[in-house]
Amino acid sequence: MKKFSKVITTAETSLPNHGGRKVNSPRPQRFLVGEGRISMRKLSIRNSGEGTTYTNTPPLVAKAAFTLAEVLITLAIIGVVAALTLPTLIAKVNEKVDGNQKKVTEAKLIQGLNMLDLHGGINNTYSSTAEFVEELSKYMKITKICDGTNSAFTECIPYNEIKYTDSDNEEQTVDVVDLNTAASLGKGDTESGEEFMAPVAMVLADGTPIILTYNKNCISDPDSIKADNKKIHSCVDGLYDLNGSRKPNKFNKDVNALLNAKIGQKKYKWSEWFDSNIPYYPDDDDIETYDKIRALGGQICDKPKDIECRAEAYPDLTIEEIGQKVTCDVNTGLICRGSEQIGVFRSCFNYTIRVLCEE
Repeated sequence: MKKFSKVITTAETSLPNHGGRKVNSPRPQRFLVGEGRISMRKLSIRNSGEGTTYTNTPPLVAKAAFTLAEVLITLAIIGVVAALTLPTLIAKVNEKVDGNQKKVTEAKLIQGLNMLDLHGGINNTYSSTAEFVEELSKYMKITKICDGTNSAFTECIPYNEIKYTDSDNEEQTVDVVDLNTAASLGKGDTESGEEFMAPVAMVLADGTPIILTYNKNCISDPDSIKADNKKIHSCVDGLYDLNGSRKPNKFNKDVNALLNAKIGQKKYKWSEWFDSNIPYYPDDDDIETYDKIRALGGQICDKPKDIECRAEAYPDLTIEEIGQKVTCDVNTGLICRGSEQIGVFRSCFNYTIRVLCEE
């Protein structure tokens, strides 16, 4: 610790000026002067023509502050945190906005359909979806109606393609002008008793574009509407877009089904039955692989969706019911080895196969 060489007490210090008077400090203050620093207060001395003036001033106190490096590191950390959290936050906000927009759009359509049904117009004999929409427009604000013929859909739908993810989890696109049939919206199945007609496009007063198809076999049920008016009426189905021309224009994102409509549904068809091999001695094998069938001129698609295998002598029995050891694989075809069978005659039955391929 440093030692101080001198102690000054202002009350004891008298300093002469030119007038011969002594100037005493108004308050006794104790100062430590010398090699160490002045404690308590700093003594300032100023010489002037009239004499020497002693002034007590507050001590200088050092203030804490961040260095430039610390500030830059803090900003970098904030930037990293923002980069990690903002995308998730924005996605949640957009999801909330889209959810509210869905409710608003569906509520408008539900209200219009319910009013039409209550006035007995939901299941009148309409010759087309366009005629039905004309009647529906009396109960909700529809600013534009576009028939599906002659590429008129693009006058109501502000883009040319809709994206979707197929059953193989691959992204595909479908042209809007090709959504002009009930089947293109997944509504071509007449076995259920439904008979949806060719859709039309329309635009609501708030600018929401809708592709709508009408089921002319629908049945009015006002009681169910009164009990549960939060569901889209089963007499209609189709698509609507939440944000107009803005992207991504993708099904199940901003493009949604009114009820259970679907797009981009692949159509599949069973092939003929193939029999490229008959078991014979000495192996008694039956090999009905795709490669062998193609080598003999059979037409089989590259990636069959499904396969059916049966014994020629027992067409009504499944492979399991027959009891032989047989491999029936959708990726390769059928293989039966005589040596793997049990019994006195180790021979395979003669098998045939067919595959399900995309049309």
